[in-house]
Amino acid sequence: CGLIMLDVEGFELSILMGAIHTIRKYSPIVITEKNFRPDGNLQTVNLMKSLGYYVKHDFPCDVMFAPLPA
Repeated sequence: CGLIMLDVEGFELSILMGAIHTIRKYSPIVITEKNFRPDGNLQTVNLMKSLGYYVKHDFPCDVMFAPLPA
């Protein structure tokens, strides 16, 4: 699993929380659609940071997360 791409209309955080084991095991690139609810993006960014990821690219409608270099 080298890439996880989510376009799930605001359920990104829930799905990422359910995929924590997979993310920790395989360290894929993760692309999520931006959530335009007040704090949806902040929660997603905080979760990904807690998993050792950073925002590699911030596109107009999507965010790409990558694992921090070792």
